[in-house]
Amino acid sequence: MTQNRTKLYAIVATVSIGILAVTAIGGLWTNVPNAPVVPTANGNSIITSNDMCLLGSKTHCIDREVNPTGLEQGIANTISFAETNDNNAFELFVTGTATKKITPDKISITFGVETQEKTAQEAAKKNAEIMNAVINGLKELGVNANQISTSYYNIYPVYEHRKVEACIMIYPPPPECGEQILLGYRVTNTITMIMSASADAGEIIDAAVNAGANQVQGVSYYISEEVQRQMNDEMIGEAVLNAKMKAEKALAPLNMQIVGVKNLNLNDVYYPIYRYDTVALEAAGSAAPTPILPSEQQVSVSVSVTFIIGSK
Repeated sequence: MTQNRTKLYAIVATVSIGILAVTAIGGLWTNVPNAPVVPTANGNSIITSNDMCLLGSKTHCIDREVNPTGLEQGIANTISFAETNDNNAFELFVTGTATKKITPDKISITFGVETQEKTAQEAAKKNAEIMNAVINGLKELGVNANQISTSYYNIYPVYEHRKVEACIMIYPPPPECGEQILLGYRVTNTITMIMSASADAGEIIDAAVNAGANQVQGVSYYISEEVQRQMNDEMIGEAVLNAKMKAEKALAPLNMQIVGVKNLNLNDVYYPIYRYDTVALEAAGSAAPTPILPSEQQVSVSVSVTFIIGSK
């Protein structure tokens, strides 16, 4: 009996010591004297240790409150914080951009020949003669046949309404007042020429007009697909580095750092086309050539990156 009572006292003493030990350790965790603390906008504080938290009303774990304030406005516009499903990991969303000015490397010019004759055959024949002269004039300037293509061809009748003075005084007007008179047939033929932007566009236009072209429907400078791919490859890397720089600047005051990347999205790139919608045909007869000059185009690439962040 005495032996059993002694064992019971020993068990009670052991449990008591265990409770005291847990309480003491809990007090140490609560104080966290060396944990770095980051102030927030509302006066509270953040302990950047993910597994230790002060229990006072003025402090929260970093996985309960993150409020990045005091950052530059330009960075804040493209940065946001978010909590992940993992209580020990946090996300930072950043948009990075890269911009360059590029001189177009291609030019597209559309010429047209419009003719009208009594019959469709006559109109088509005359149109073909003039268009052949235009194409030969372009070839004399060094334009290859594979750089020229037909973009539009159309033949249609041209009518005129009969003008009868008596129709004004008669109501309802007789049928002959609305009669249409066939004047002839009109043929419209347009070709598009594509070549290097280094070519003298003014000289090409003058040669085409002198050969008989009576329409210049558009002069466009643009960036070829090959150059676009090359620029994309260069600017994507620059945009990602720009996003990384923004993230590092935002995290520095918070004593945090990038520890990984969760998502990376590439946004579409738009390459504008600089277009001259009208060209004065009268310039072809002047002593000076028609001045047509390309201008630089600004293009940009943007990326959206979700960084995984943590304390330093």
